[in-house]
Amino acid sequence: METERYCLEVLSRSHNRDGFSCGIVELDDYLKRDARRHNASGLNHTKVLVEKDSTDIIGFLALQLLPYLENPFQKIISFHIMISLACD
Repeated sequence: METERYCLEVLSRSHNRDGFSCGIVELDDYLKRDARRHNASGLNHTKVLVEKDSTDIIGFLALQLLPYLENPFQKIISFHIMISLACD
């Protein structure tokens, strides 16, 4: 794979989400319905792998900070990072 042909970009409206399928319905649905909205709200940070000068998504990476609670009634103790990676 020639790495200079590809780049990671922040998911935007211009990316072709409908043309992407990794074969895992939940991940496909997340990318198509929720990922961009979650980016905008600051809930996560999703990047997509595309060929340069193309909007077709080859894969995506979603990073999300999740609060870890020892007890739901106590304050947040620490944050964990959740990573989801899917490729077409």
